[in-house]
Amino acid sequence: MWSLANEPMIETDEGDNFFKVMAKTARTLNSTRPITFVAFYEPENTRGMQYYDICCINKYQAKMIKLQYEKFKEQPYAVRTHVWAFADFKTAQTISRIVFNRKGVFTREREPKMAAHMLKELWNE
Repeated sequence: MWSLANEPMIETDEGDNFFKVMAKTARTLNSTRPITFVAFYEPENTRGMQYYDICCINKYQAKMIKLQYEKFKEQPYAVRTHVWAFADFKTAQTISRIVFNRKGVFTREREPKMAAHMLKELWNE
């Protein structure tokens, strides 16, 4: 799989066309490899997603999961969801991260967070 975008801000027709051409170019280089697009904004506010095989949305708050899941399901090109960060993990200490990366749906000790409970509920509907 090739990941071709990570949280781009596509607000113009030119930007949309750029990501369309990039997806087409990747498929020309290797038509057997799926391509992915990682967004930050909601699907209806993210241009360019429709050209990719796998579309991801980076959201880090548990309270946003249900809203994001419902919005993603409304998109005609959306068929499945996937958790990117299964569990928190230790990382280098920087200004933006103090000791741990806490984006997982489970703690480092594999205790479920609110996000894990919400995903279980959504996936069992």
